[in-house]
Amino acid sequence: VRAYAAGDSPRWIHWKATARRGSLQTKVFEPSASRTSALFLDLRTAPLGQPGIIPEYLELGVTAAASIARYILDQRQAVGLYINGSRRGQWSLVRVAPSRRPSQWVEILDALARVIDLAAISLPDLIRAEMPTLPFGVGVIAISCNVAEDLATALMDLQRQGHPVTLIAIGEQAPTDLPAEVRAYWIGGREAYARVMQFEF
Repeated sequence: VRAYAAGDSPRWIHWKATARRGSLQTKVFEPSASRTSALFLDLRTAPLGQPGIIPEYLELGVTAAASIARYILDQRQAVGLYINGSRRGQWSLVRVAPSRRPSQWVEILDALARVIDLAAISLPDLIRAEMPTLPFGVGVIAISCNVAEDLATALMDLQRQGHPVTLIAIGEQAPTDLPAEVRAYWIGGREAYARVMQFEF
């Protein structure tokens, strides 16, 4: 606990410590207890400049986004979802603001299930558009098949703004030439998707 400061949420007042010390005391949480994450899913699966989609990559990206979101919510942490496409019947891009409320899981699943498999803008453009709306310190997890210089630059911009970034790369080969500051994981391509489809739930 620490002394209450103007702007602290009344919800976090530690009443027992307040009674003992005779002045308002606020709970201080461990960083891991209040961590917030934002998932950015790229619907563009074909190499840049080529039309069409690669269905296995798209499904692998959607599965990765859902799995990561579920894990974060299970840790009682807030997570949001941003997609560079829209849901069926809607024009606006998918934007589920970070939260850990009970309905968040259903909202994220609904967005992933109803998203149209067509990117309206590039993932770097989406990241730059959402950057001003992200609270300071929100961790960003980008899931993309197109790991190019513009995406790396957007992620580095996020990092400079105080957002820890992680890249989940999808494709037949692991990405190369990424800045050392960008933590990246390669989860594979079609073969990885085939393995996922063999799981029994």
